[in-house]
Amino acid sequence: MTEGGWRTFLVKVHNAAGVTAELKALSPQAMPLSNAPPEQVNDRWLELSLFTGRPLAGPKLSGLELEYRILQLYSRDAGKRSARIAFNVGQGTQDIGFRNDVDLLFTAAATSEVTFKINDENGKPTPPPCWSRTGPANVYPSPAKRLAPDFSFHPQVYRADGEMIKLPPGQYTVEASRGPEYLPATQALAMENGPRTLGIELKRWIDPVKFNYYSGDHHIHAAGCAHYTNPTQGVLASDMMRQVLGEDLKVGCNLTWGPCFDYQKQFFTGKDDKVSAAPYLLRYDVEVSGFGSHQSGHLCLLRLKDMMYPGGESKLHWPTLGLNTLKWAKRQGAITGPAHSGNGNRGQGWPVAELRHPRLQRHRGQRVHRGHHPRCPRPQRHPDPLHRLHLHG
Repeated sequence: MTEGGWRTFLVKVHNAAGVTAELKALSPQAMPLSNAPPEQVNDRWLELSLFTGRPLAGPKLSGLELEYRILQLYSRDAGKRSARIAFNVGQGTQDIGFRNDVDLLFTAAATSEVTFKINDENGKPTPPPCWSRTGPANVYPSPAKRLAPDFSFHPQVYRADGEMIKLPPGQYTVEASRGPEYLPATQALAMENGPRTLGIELKRWIDPVKFNYYSGDHHIHAAGCAHYTNPTQGVLASDMMRQVLGEDLKVGCNLTWGPCFDYQKQFFTGKDDKVSAAPYLLRYDVEVSGFGSHQSGHLCLLRLKDMMYPGGESKLHWPTLGLNTLKWAKRQGAITGPAHSGNGNRGQGWPVAELRHPRLQRHRGQRVHRGHHPRCPRPQRHPDPLHRLHLHG
């Protein structure tokens, strides 16, 4: 095997019973790192997959007395690692007298580093999101074996100028961009034994700041949602700032909410986080979700001076009436509003005939705000003058 790469193995299947069910392969070492107990992170070094495409007929066995399957294995680490791999054909066959699993010792060869030299449109070093692949299905590094600062729930990783990833020998396509204001850059990369340097030049197609618009996302989370709550209770400001810089967001608001509330609350300061570097700002605020008045709608509370509702030090004492929460936040000068308010804007039964806004359905991702300074964003209004919709969420 190779560090950070896939290897293919041929598995001989003796099928004396003529079974035609799906053959499955499992391993405790191949479980995801996301939400893994801390003591199991080191042992979860493997990823496995049974190839079922052509020329195979699919995931099910044919019923022939002898046939073959293709097992694909990925190693996160270099060196000697052991794994227990088990096979079954469904419920009741997972453990037949301990005869369906085998302990194997693998040796994974160390791979080489690819160092990125990345410049923006002005020739300055910058951190874009980038990822490499050998085909439509294989993304490197493997998402299932990522922990912060790399996240498992999207294909890209964020690397700044001078940073690197490891890749085994092979032919790759490297994609790089920096959010929707930039054009994607794609390059071929041939990896051999030995370090490589890859130069990437990014190009903008638009610069909204020149028109007094500032990109931002005022509804992001550092715990819960797609983030793991184990082996750590979410991720740190430095991990989220890497995403903000990589997407060229001028404003990022980490909203502490139900999951890991008591851990994440320590990062609130009531001002821009120390990882901020103008014009890129990151701060912690609150989304009332998973506690308090959330059953009547989630609330975003931005630019708070004090994040804890009076009467306690956690989330259990918050009022169940949203109006009380909003009044308390407004007394601090906070910017408040409902989250997810772009959801459900279909227009049925509205005075404006047949209004349809499909791009507003479950509107998430990058937001564009207008203001004199990114510290004071104001939501952009929908361009339809008959439908004065404030996007927020």
